[in-house]
Amino acid sequence: MIPDAPQACDALLARRGTGLWHWTGELHRVMSIWIRTFSPRPLGPLNAEALQSGIRKRLLAAPFNPDEEEDPEVVLSRLRISPRSADLLELYYRADAKRFIPVERWVGDAAAEEVEEALEDLEDALDPGAAKVRAILNRTVETVAFELKLSDAQGMGWPLAIAAAATFAEQCSGVIYAEDSGWMVPSGNEVEFLVQE
Repeated sequence: MIPDAPQACDALLARRGTGLWHWTGELHRVMSIWIRTFSPRPLGPLNAEALQSGIRKRLLAAPFNPDEEEDPEVVLSRLRISPRSADLLELYYRADAKRFIPVERWVGDAAAEEVEEALEDLEDALDPGAAKVRAILNRTVETVAFELKLSDAQGMGWPLAIAAAATFAEQCSGVIYAEDSGWMVPSGNEVEFLVQE
């Protein structure tokens, strides 16, 4: 199962009237929803071919129901992963070939800050899986972040990014965090929640 995105989308829509965000009429351009893989082992080069293969097997196998669902085969036929550097990829999957999901690896101090924030957010978590998440976080050496816009999260960008994050997590025995959704680990071609938000 790939989790639905509505909680994250609803949370972002609720923020638009809070002063944190000003309403511009184009919410999808000003707000981001993050999905991250926390890796206790170095991933090595971000391999576009291996990532595309991992996305394919998960997207075709897992049930999902985004608000703006498209046939996974159609999305996969458009999927192009473009490396920009050793630590930056762009996932192109839309009919509009100019829009993409940025994917960035963080190491060193940047990864340590991500881990510190995540551990703080988990301080009060009582779920049985929280201990496993904390154990992985305490060993994390790098993170990979997917920056989705609201339009990505409401459509096929959400399951695509979860599938990509699960591919990285499987490679490094890591854990996935999807903003306003929760913590999960790969389980076959799907993901299993450890802590839900």
